[in-house]
Amino acid sequence: MLSRAALAGGRNTELIMQTENRLLAAVAAAEDAGAACDFFRELAPVFADGAHPGQTNAVIRRALDCIVRRFAETLDLEQAAEETGLNPSYLSFLFKKHQRRL
Repeated sequence: MLSRAALAGGRNTELIMQTENRLLAAVAAAEDAGAACDFFRELAPVFADGAHPGQTNAVIRRALDCIVRRFAETLDLEQAAEETGLNPSYLSFLFKKHQRRL
């Protein structure tokens, strides 16, 4: 889902595919869910805005943290927005805004 959203937002295809491959390999090799989530947390900003970790908008970072915490669960936009204290439409707008920056 993250890859599709990033590519639809115009991200660098090679960067996204490399990042996705790294993430999938790390999840497959992880000894436990915590290790997989740690790696996901490190790479999530690349999907959100193409930035390196630490360069992501604070609101987007909160949303990504929510996704990471609930990685193994089904999570929809409304739930992510509620956990981050935002309106679902506004959270969606922020993700789209970050996608357009690249």
